[in-house]
Amino acid sequence: MKYKPLFLTTFVMSVLFSCSPEIKHPDLKVEFPEKWLDSTQTYAYIDSAWWEGFGDEKLDSVIATAFEHNYSLQAAAARMEAAEAQATIAGADLYPSISISGSGVRQKRSLVGFPSNPNFSLPEHLNTFGTSANVAWELDLWGRVRNARSAAGASFEASKADYDGFKLSLAAQTIKAWFAAIDASKQLELSQSNFESYQLSQERILARYEKGLRPSLDYRFSRSSVAAAESQMYQRIQQSDQSKRQVEFILGKYPAAKIELSKKLPMEIGDIPEGIPADLLQRRPDIIAAERRLAASQCNVSAAKAALFPSIRLTGSYGTSTDDLSEILNMDFSVWSIAANVLQPVFQGGKLRANVKLNEALQKQAFAAYANTVLLAYSEVELILAADQFLRKQEAATKISRDEAVAAKELSEDRYYKGLVDIITFLDASRQANNAESQLLTIRRLRLENRVDFYVALGGEAN
Repeated sequence: MKYKPLFLTTFVMSVLFSCSPEIKHPDLKVEFPEKWLDSTQTYAYIDSAWWEGFGDEKLDSVIATAFEHNYSLQAAAARMEAAEAQATIAGADLYPSISISGSGVRQKRSLVGFPSNPNFSLPEHLNTFGTSANVAWELDLWGRVRNARSAAGASFEASKADYDGFKLSLAAQTIKAWFAAIDASKQLELSQSNFESYQLSQERILARYEKGLRPSLDYRFSRSSVAAAESQMYQRIQQSDQSKRQVEFILGKYPAAKIELSKKLPMEIGDIPEGIPADLLQRRPDIIAAERRLAASQCNVSAAKAALFPSIRLTGSYGTSTDDLSEILNMDFSVWSIAANVLQPVFQGGKLRANVKLNEALQKQAFAAYANTVLLAYSEVELILAADQFLRKQEAATKISRDEAVAAKELSEDRYYKGLVDIITFLDASRQANNAESQLLTIRRLRLENRVDFYVALGGEAN
């Protein structure tokens, strides 16, 4: 019974200096809404392959290629593997270290000082052969090793969440680059059509000018419009070329601008699938990673405190020792040893207590990073929801603007050749129609990109 107080003390101290690797989201003292402030509908889940909702089979194939060949993703996977190995290393000290050894020694010594002849020496040669099985084990009474292992395990889980987050980000980056390349291609087609239209108008104006039906001012305005359209066309060619190369780079291919794109952007975007705010804490990889790093920091604090207490190390060996190699496995020549070593830090210049303070400061830093990540996540979703409403209204208004501008262009062209309006009115109507068509393409791409951002903000999986 005299050992009971010691046992209870050891048990209590091990509990005090232990940490839990389970996911526990800290209380941020922030009142979160039960639903999104800018939402009108609620859907609990998002499909893992959410990009398939865009209805672009080529895009599905492109994303699969990115997952397989993107070098940055491969680097992220390697970092995750390294973190897993580190967790294994950190937990290895929980178990005994076992090794076997064999030895062979030949030595010479001289025997001197015989009474009959003090100056006489007798050489002697000795052989010693041995085998040994060795065991060493540190008793983790205070939980230092357990906490170190838990910290490394939490760090591995954070690294895994980082990988998931990078994969999700890569999917979003690939989709956006794909949409940007399609948009650039459609903008190029539009600029080529505009250039051809201005050329046709110039030819008609030139013919009327040569007949004296239009002044030279009209002809010069038409030439200026053709040159401006040509300049814009080359700008669109450059943008299309760059966007294709960007997609190829993401896919781990040589950027030759030869990738085959889809013919058009997805036309139907549909209603935005909104999730419940609490779901963010379980889905977003960056929040999971931040929470795991916070858990790791808590375990590191416990490990640092445990290092203030004595360490107890047990060692033992069992083997043979003989001067005859043929008897090396004969247990009649067995030898063994067992020992215990207790080490209590007394003075290290404040190193150990400073290490506790260091890890406590890192824990505060990890908590602040976690809180910031959570608040940023909610902020991103609210901004994206608001942007979706604004972009939807902007797209509807731009469609009306485009339709009216095209009608005005056709009407002004007809009236110009009838001599009812001047060249400025005609060219201005043409520019407005072209700009409205281009703007409509851009807004549709922005809506698609905003939808991609929404899936990422809600932690949509990237499988």
